[in-house]
Amino acid sequence: MKTEKLDLSERIERRLEIIHAHTKQGKTVRCVIEVFSVSVGTYYYWYHRYEREGIFGLFDSKKGPQTPHNKTSDNVASKFIETADCHPELDAPEILEVLDCSSEHKPSVATAQRILQSKGMNRPKGRRSKKTMEKKRTTVQAHKKVLKK
Repeated sequence: MKTEKLDLSERIERRLEIIHAHTKQGKTVRCVIEVFSVSVGTYYYWYHRYEREGIFGLFDSKKGPQTPHNKTSDNVASKFIETADCHPELDAPEILEVLDCSSEHKPSVATAQRILQSKGMNRPKGRRSKKTMEKKRTTVQAHKKVLKK
């Protein structure tokens, strides 16, 4: 019996049927895997999960970590957004300069831009006047002085 595309409930019922064929009906594992066309490893994988978690162990589960190892923490992202709100004249690189993330993971410029973009706070790139650049420079310097104290 080959498995085409079965929906979730049919797959769980089939797995439970395979396990019950061995445990309740007393068939040998070899007979069960031949009748249902599954490998020995697959049978025991489902069997052990069924013993450990019950019927919920037969659901498909995602392998691997639930969150990526290099995900930017919510704390750093919230600091970044807060600084961007307070100082709309700063770009992502300047905001990273202002933030002091020495104890935590310091995000890259691309990550900082992605955070801004996800919050709808994109900063325009391109030419800026000397007045704007001077304002940015003084803001960054003032923030660095405050953070050092």
